[in-house]
Amino acid sequence: MIQKYLLAISFIMICVAAFVSPVYALSENEWFQTNEGMDGGVINDIIFNPQNSNVLYAATKNGLYITENGGEFWFQANKGLTDYHVNHIAINPHMPEQIYVATKREGVFRSNDGGSSWQVKNNGLEELDVLTIEIDSLEPSIIFAVTKHQLYKSIDYGESWNPVREIYALEGSFQIRHAIKDGNLSVWFYSDGTRAFYKSIDCGETWEMFFDNAWGSIKNIEVEKTNSDRIYLLDTHWFFRSEDGGYTWFKHDTVFMFDKLTINQNDTSLIYAIKGNEIFKSKNYGDDFIAYGSSPGIFPLKKMLIHPQDQECLYVTSNGFGIQKTEDNGENWVEVNKNIHAHEIVSLTYDSRKTNTIYAATSSGWIYISTNQGESWQLLTTALSRRRITDIAISSQDTPVIFVTIGTEMSHSKLFRSLDGGETWEIVEPSRIFASHAIRIDPTSSTTVYVGTDRKSIIKSVNLGDDWTFYEMPPSAFGWISDLAINPQNPETIYVAGQFYYFKSENGGSDWEELPIYVSYPHYGCIVIDPINTNIVYALGYDGVFKSHDHGNTWKLFIRREDIGVANKLAYDPGTESLYISIDTGGVFISPASGESLLDISSGLMRLKTNTLLDNTSVPGSVFVGTDGGGVYRTKGFKLENLIYLPMIHNHE
Repeated sequence: MIQKYLLAISFIMICVAAFVSPVYALSENEWFQTNEGMDGGVINDIIFNPQNSNVLYAATKNGLYITENGGEFWFQANKGLTDYHVNHIAINPHMPEQIYVATKREGVFRSNDGGSSWQVKNNGLEELDVLTIEIDSLEPSIIFAVTKHQLYKSIDYGESWNPVREIYALEGSFQIRHAIKDGNLSVWFYSDGTRAFYKSIDCGETWEMFFDNAWGSIKNIEVEKTNSDRIYLLDTHWFFRSEDGGYTWFKHDTVFMFDKLTINQNDTSLIYAIKGNEIFKSKNYGDDFIAYGSSPGIFPLKKMLIHPQDQECLYVTSNGFGIQKTEDNGENWVEVNKNIHAHEIVSLTYDSRKTNTIYAATSSGWIYISTNQGESWQLLTTALSRRRITDIAISSQDTPVIFVTIGTEMSHSKLFRSLDGGETWEIVEPSRIFASHAIRIDPTSSTTVYVGTDRKSIIKSVNLGDDWTFYEMPPSAFGWISDLAINPQNPETIYVAGQFYYFKSENGGSDWEELPIYVSYPHYGCIVIDPINTNIVYALGYDGVFKSHDHGNTWKLFIRREDIGVANKLAYDPGTESLYISIDTGGVFISPASGESLLDISSGLMRLKTNTLLDNTSVPGSVFVGTDGGGVYRTKGFKLENLIYLPMIHNHE
């Protein structure tokens, strides 16, 4: 009997071995940051420790950072956080080791040990995108939390929450302030971008509305912490001050259209104002302002923090360069970003001659370069600062030629070129083009450049951008072009992905055929070609990821949207014959070309949104991602393992 079973098992193993299924396995776990040298980025909030001004906390999309030496060096403090996108920080003024953070997707977290560890505190919160937190300075057990649609209150240090005001009718970015007068606490609540704000003198039980439809939309409200009657308000047109708690207002006759105000709470006659990257100072409660200085970066400043003991020392943040500090009234500035990695990476690309060399473009217009597979980075240029890069491409020459598309404040863009490795830049886009988005270098000719535009056309240059030829798209090609793919074996075959459509040309752009894939705005199309077997093409559609085996003539749904969510980027790794898919909500999936399995490899990315994917041509199974606020991450590698699954054999007595 035993021999019969052994023969049966042997026969089954032989049969099953002929139908082995490839399955992915991690060769070394998860993702790791490759951000050394890429310090700075987007800082959402910054705050002092109320009892030690050498200790500061910075909120980023890559978690919470802490410095214990005034900003000379920072370290991450994310143990226990399940969402690294930190919107706001609040510290218990009586127990500074008790810290609260508001996160984008996972609600409120509290630390009782100065940030060393975190616990989630969401009991009663119906929305987990928490914008701001404010602690009652008289009774720190009382805390307010603001979401997009509700104002919440806790009376037990965040252990439980209850709604105190619905705000569904409002729009904008909600903020909350509190102030004290005669031992009573006033709570001020406003929505940036509306024409109203609210005041409560009973800790949120009842509310009084002010400023309804009076002037322009509110940009900023600041309240003196110890005198709730004195309030400053910026709207889109004017600067106001109230001395009676908001009932009457004095309009200041200033020539400056300020963006933000900050009160020196130790000397409340001192008011600082931000306009772009410039700082102004008033010594008389805002009656008049003098120029204080400007930060060295040209980005608009986001927040200003006044040193509690030294009014000549200021920290400023912006959406690009991280944190800067001055100790001499703005005469000189120093970066205090060491080890903060919070850049929004919008595009990654290789130098095709030097596959260890990678370029990373940020949303703030900075370009970094790595010559060692992303192990460390150097800042290549800030010449495009304050311009939002949307794409970057490198033409591999003796001196690499760099192309970037730049989005302006009007959401339009221009094509820039550098012939000297990033030292100087010039606009090379033809005057007929209103905006360009996707850039690709012909894989068979490093001097041939293709650019997708918003005018139903692609433009082509065969001399690195000196001259251009227009190729018009059919009338059904509505909206701008978001992606291009060029067949590496036959560059006359070009694929175009747009806001709502896909097209293919087999004669270099002279004629076009619409492909049957539906794309839904604002989730633009993306397309990649298998460089080994160019018959195979992958594309993003509304229903998921599609695959073609015949140069895009026919398509089948490859991965369903229901299985992964809304995908935004694709990358193909020929070394392992694998497709990488990133999704809008943060995360990456991997699938073999056969489609027999699908693996979520998001662990370690902490739900950072992925803006761009780049397959690692030197290490099969590895991929780079550029994230929205966390810099660059890389997998250590995935490998295919052939696993045999045998049916269970029961031994019946």
